[in-house]
Amino acid sequence: MNTKQDNKLILTSPVTGWVASLGETPDTYFASGLMGAGVVLYPREGRLLAPCDGVVDFVFPKKFALGLRTQTGLEVVLQVGIDSNRLDSGCFQPLVDCGRQVRQGQELLRFDLQAMRQAGVLTATPLVVNRAPQQVRPLVLGELEAGRAFLEVAL
Repeated sequence: MNTKQDNKLILTSPVTGWVASLGETPDTYFASGLMGAGVVLYPREGRLLAPCDGVVDFVFPKKFALGLRTQTGLEVVLQVGIDSNRLDSGCFQPLVDCGRQVRQGQELLRFDLQAMRQAGVLTATPLVVNRAPQQVRPLVLGELEAGRAFLEVAL
């Protein structure tokens, strides 16, 4: 169900919350663009949806990050929280395994926002497109609902 328009892929928001430019990420590695182009999301609820159709390329061992690869080879990486590696993996419940085909809007991960905040972990959630020269353009900055079109990627 990916939204494609004239060699563009439209990603939908994986969370309900707030979206800002990647440069506003409170992690200099992401903010610098070294991980790829994208945005940072601030979720209001503890669930992460697939922003596009794809195959789960990886689920990080501590379960706070995962990657999707689209049919066109685009790689989308999502990391819930900054310094999430300090948390017990029990805060994160992946609903998919590596190699699984997923559909845009499908729930990928549940996470405990309250436990993250209590542990002093920032809930900022970077979404980056990497390993590809595509142009990435936010369609929305500010408040948004999960499933809303919010990022355009030139293919």
